[in-house]
Amino acid sequence: MVFSESDSQIRNWSFGPYSPGTHLTNIRLSSDNRSLVIPESGRYFLYSQVGILIYYNPKRL
Repeated sequence: MVFSESDSQIRNWSFGPYSPGTHLTNIRLSSDNRSLVIPESGRYFLYSQVGILIYYNPKRL
């Protein structure tokens, strides 16, 4: 996989496994693969109701 120079800024994120719901690393599939689960908080979402948007503005760095 090839990343451009601007991608390195996007990938320079810290992981936060103890902040429920705030990091993509917290999201897991349920055992039946029908929903997404955040183990630390117990929250879950159906696939059809999940939307994730990431806004990135390099000028604000």
